[in-house]
Amino acid sequence: MKTKEFIRQEWIFLLILIFPFFFIILLWDKIPDTVPLHWGVSGEVDNYGSKWVGLLIGPGMNILLYFLFLFLPRIDPRWESYNLFKGSYKALRFGIMFVMLALFFIVLTVSMGINLNVGFIVIYLTLFLFIFIGSILGNIRSNYFVGIRTPWTLSNDEIWRRTHKMSARIWVISPLAVVIAGFFVPLEALIVLYIINVAIITIMPILYSLTIYKKLTSGKI
Repeated sequence: MKTKEFIRQEWIFLLILIFPFFFIILLWDKIPDTVPLHWGVSGEVDNYGSKWVGLLIGPGMNILLYFLFLFLPRIDPRWESYNLFKGSYKALRFGIMFVMLALFFIVLTVSMGINLNVGFIVIYLTLFLFIFIGSILGNIRSNYFVGIRTPWTLSNDEIWRRTHKMSARIWVISPLAVVIAGFFVPLEALIVLYIINVAIITIMPILYSLTIYKKLTSGKI
């Protein structure tokens, strides 16, 4: 692929990669030597580190993610499937890298002395990421790296299709319910609902793919 064509296709990702470094250079001298690195479930900072680590770990991870996402289709034995969900794969890459960018700005903002309800923001940020992934999950075709990859979905395209169609609804409905509930419950209850949501969107697709597999092999569908 020619450089001009590559930039045309990847400009939004390149912008996400470059954007943080502009602010790091601009604000470096205004940021204290020690910055927050981790927050507990209550939203209080429970770990600090140098600003080199705090400000560069997020952009650094995004760079690694960018090249990983470019590399995965090249080593996937089912690499041809990616052509069938090229737009959804690009959207998935954007969603994950955008959240990493947002996390960087959270660290940067708090490091500048501005108070944020970090626990609340991070929970909602990831909930909206789940919803976003759910909106494209049904478009993902069988592969070894992206999607609901169980022994049963990987063994049969029909099981893959049915599992992802069901999972797409779960990944939208369950996080959306928690988003709405979050306006009526305290942060502690929201954290519990968030954990339940993660369990639901993780476990239900696995159990569903097994159920469809058993029905398919027994001739019930």
